[in-house]
Amino acid sequence: MLINSFSFLCIMICCIFTVRRILPLNKIYKIGVLNLIFISIYIISNIYMITYELLHLPVLPYHIYINLIIALFLIFRVNTLNVIIDYNFTKNDKTFRYFNQNDKRWKNIEYGDYKGKTGNLGKCGCSLTVLAMICSHINKDITPVETAEYSRNYFVQNPKLGIGIAGNIYIDYAKTINLGSYFIDREDIIRFKDDLKTNRIICTSFAYRTPGGYGGHVILAYNIDENDNVIIADPSTSSNRKMKLDLLFKKVNAFPHRYLTPPFVSIELD
Repeated sequence: MLINSFSFLCIMICCIFTVRRILPLNKIYKIGVLNLIFISIYIISNIYMITYELLHLPVLPYHIYINLIIALFLIFRVNTLNVIIDYNFTKNDKTFRYFNQNDKRWKNIEYGDYKGKTGNLGKCGCSLTVLAMICSHINKDITPVETAEYSRNYFVQNPKLGIGIAGNIYIDYAKTINLGSYFIDREDIIRFKDDLKTNRIICTSFAYRTPGGYGGHVILAYNIDENDNVIIADPSTSSNRKMKLDLLFKKVNAFPHRYLTPPFVSIELD
């Protein structure tokens, strides 16, 4: 009975984490045969184990271990897929292209040059990927490749966060395509919320702790619902998601002294 309960718990945990990773694949039009094989094996394995649970038949420990190994492999595999990700999202009557920094078309592209060091779109190209998303509602042909070329003079290295792009790139680039923009203070939650309710989108930067110190990430907040859920396009995942407004500000203000520029850039749509 203990093994059955443990196996059922393992099944549920594996299903939740793996499905959360696999579901966005419906947005991807090139998955690959090998990935489909592993996904199919995992689904069959779960059907087998759940059936045994429902019939109150004993599930051998090695079945659990095999299932866990497949689940962990799939989570890793889906995170590192060599895929093309391409779909649209909307803000008011404007249509944007979603871009992922790990898209195989540009993930290995190097950009910038700061004292002999360069960045890589797949590893540290979140800001340039977000910039491409912003511009896509005006220029449908733009991709992170073009924004990476533009970023040459904005490449910097923060002693705490590592290599990345200076935040004023959004302000400067917005001017080149005649879009109004300004920084929002890290504590101005009212302005942030009000801007998302209008014809504006907001580049959002935050820091986070890593085993080696700190890391940084940029996402695009483009809407907010009546329950204060901020709708986000995240360049490091393969789907849009929601985050509570207070949680987002908590993340942004966790390490405020690490920023090179204010964490919010509000951009008016044409």
